Amino acid sequence: MASGQPHRPIWGAVAAALLGFLLSTSVTAAIIFEDNFDSEAPGFGTILNYGTSTGALANWDVTAGDVDLIASGEFNITCVSAKCLDLDGTSGSAGRIETKANFTPGTYTLSFTASGNQRDLFRGPDSITVSFGNLVETFEFEATDPFQTFVRVVTVGAGGTDKLVFDHAGSGGGSDQLGAILDNVFITDTIDISEPGGLFIAALAVFGLLRRRSAV
Repeated sequence: MASGQPHRPIWGAVAAALLGFLLSTSVTAAIIFEDNFDSEAPGFGTILNYGTSTGALANWDVTAGDVDLIASGEFNITCVSAKCLDLDGTSGSAGRIETKANFTPGTYTLSFTASGNQRDLFRGPDSITVSFGNLVETFEFEATDPFQTFVRVVTVGAGGTDKLVFDHAGSGGGSDQLGAILDNVFITDTIDISEPGGLFIAALAVFGLLRRRSAV
């Protein structure tokens, strides 16, 4: 098959489809925060009331109640990775954690994975209220609910908190020492193409694709 000019209509269609996709979504740029809790307390297994009575979370402050650092397989809890957090610690006071870091104004994509308590079928449901920027949302889990990954696009700087907060203390079903399980938290910096600057960046990417292909 000949190369060069015959390919240009195809790449034009690809570029048009790509631009159409970009117009209907956001472009994720880079991971700026991630925590699966595996690096906490290296060499140790489960630690109860972690971050208050014992140890300190690397990326979080415990601002109410307690949380337990769980090693996967212990206390009949299976984490997504090697470790995870039980958001209702062993003190009998459900926990609230928030990031040590503040996030500058902008658009972000938040992703986290959570499950029910995995132990007592007769306790619950457990609720987690997640606050970040303009997001305030409560997620409810029955004891047997498996891990689910939740993804939200969030705007920081339009009111709300510039820290990421997981609050089990102020939600329902807490303070019974068997809380919802949290794992794999990610925040990515996102280009919002609904804004003129983001659309300009997306258009440049498509234009660059066309220029590279026309040179072939």
